[in-house]
Amino acid sequence: MSARMNASRYPITMTLEAPLHHGAFGGDTGNAVLFRRVPLAASPASPGVPAVSGNALRGALRRIVMRDLFTRCGLHVGAAEVPPIAWDRLYGALANGGHLTQAETKTDPVTQRALRHAIPALSVFGAALYSYMMPGRVSVGWLWPVCTETVAAGLCTAQPGAPLHDAEELVAEISQVRHIDRDQQNPALSGVTPMPVTIEALVPGVVLQGSLIALKSLPPVEVGVLGYALNELVSLGGKSGSGFGRVQVQHECPSEGYDAWLSDATIVKSARETLIALAASMA
Repeated sequence: MSARMNASRYPITMTLEAPLHHGAFGGDTGNAVLFRRVPLAASPASPGVPAVSGNALRGALRRIVMRDLFTRCGLHVGAAEVPPIAWDRLYGALANGGHLTQAETKTDPVTQRALRHAIPALSVFGAALYSYMMPGRVSVGWLWPVCTETVAAGLCTAQPGAPLHDAEELVAEISQVRHIDRDQQNPALSGVTPMPVTIEALVPGVVLQGSLIALKSLPPVEVGVLGYALNELVSLGGKSGSGFGRVQVQHECPSEGYDAWLSDATIVKSARETLIALAASMA
């Protein structure tokens, strides 16, 4: 890897403060929800390593900065400046990645550069803006638990003095049940009944390692978007409403460029106008 690419790599370390769940896809397992596992070439006989996808981390970071931007710009469901359909499309594109409703149309490079300048977070994460793609400028990597398998594969670095465990030793089955107020509602009439479920989760104290890689030389404001989002990240994965997935994040992305951008009322006002115009183009 070139020195230029190394200069664009931003390591991330997360320490779990609560069990973390990241769901797997596959056959019906009843009321047991399995953790996503990824096979490693270095240990093909193992059931795989429980890992958090880069897509999940990317989505969490995107929603943090986009929701924050909408709030600062005074835009929300029911805002007079953005009709309901336009709002849904704007939010869907910027906070959730959007999609294409037709074959991509030709875009004006000058217009795209202006949009990147006006909305740095959109420039960083990109989106499908219904009629064309806005490519993002960062690759968000998977988060791997520090364990025997990932250290042997060179995916993680062992922590000095910390014991090293096999991947399966870091996963526990955690059972939950939803309780109901029988004195307030009849389950036979409401359909709301106790709901037991068993969830596979990484246990508290597990350390995850990963990185962000800038695909291009990002200006300070766009690097700052990444730093700002990581500073605000407090949970990851499923069942966060039940206290799952709380994380303590360490990273090397400076946030100052985006902090300064957010503190400039004139810039934020301009971003608001751009968002309203972008929503109108999606209606």
